[in-house]
Amino acid sequence: MNLSEMKDILAQVMYIDSPEEIDPDASIFEDYEMNSIDLIDFTYEIKKKEDMDFPDGTLWPVNSFMNEADYYDSATLQWTDAGLDKINSLFTLDAPIADKSTKVNDLYKYFTLNYIQKRLEDIRNQ
Repeated sequence: MNLSEMKDILAQVMYIDSPEEIDPDASIFEDYEMNSIDLIDFTYEIKKKEDMDFPDGTLWPVNSFMNEADYYDSATLQWTDAGLDKINSLFTLDAPIADKSTKVNDLYKYFTLNYIQKRLEDIRNQ
């Protein structure tokens, strides 16, 4: 799926008038105020357009990582080393995330159309 098609879907789901003005590096959660219901709609539209089938949490698996003790310690509210490795493998960053106390909201900035495009490629190649 090209960026133009993703911009059209995002504009439709988020009621954005001008899809061409959507920045593919802007955070969809922070800059376009996507919430969990919007994410479900967005995921559905992408799956329909791409004729793909994958679980709803696949585009943004960070929340599911937090439910796995190997990745996140809910008692200390900190990522494990394996959890940080998992997060760093998910995102393409100049510098890896090293802070075990990084909050999910701090990761929202990485949920961009460019990230989604890469994520869809990864899903296709699995």
